[in-house]
Amino acid sequence: MASLRLMLFSLCFICLTCLATSTLNQETEFECVSMYTQSALQHPQMKNHQIQTKPSRELLSMLSTSNDDTITKIVSEGSEECPKGQVPIHNPKTSVTNNFIYPQQFTKEGKIS
Repeated sequence: MASLRLMLFSLCFICLTCLATSTLNQETEFECVSMYTQSALQHPQMKNHQIQTKPSRELLSMLSTSNDDTITKIVSEGSEECPKGQVPIHNPKTSVTNNFIYPQQFTKEGKIS
């Protein structure tokens, strides 16, 4: 029984390692989208959401009292640059998870091609 558990654990570990490796090798692509038309705001519960474009008072007070410029670096450095009024949306080239959940093509034997 212990050897069966060890084999299952090893198999799961190998599968997770392969998935993590293939996910790390993906090239990241960003698409600039208008901040008001982004897909996250199309949800019914986000219908009346107001977008905050200026820093809050709490953040400004933290920046003014902080001796460490770590917070300033976080605020000033963006991972992707988009024109004003647009936000970067991450578009992975491939999605390993979605390929397993929603396979696109099957062979005659029922296997994913």
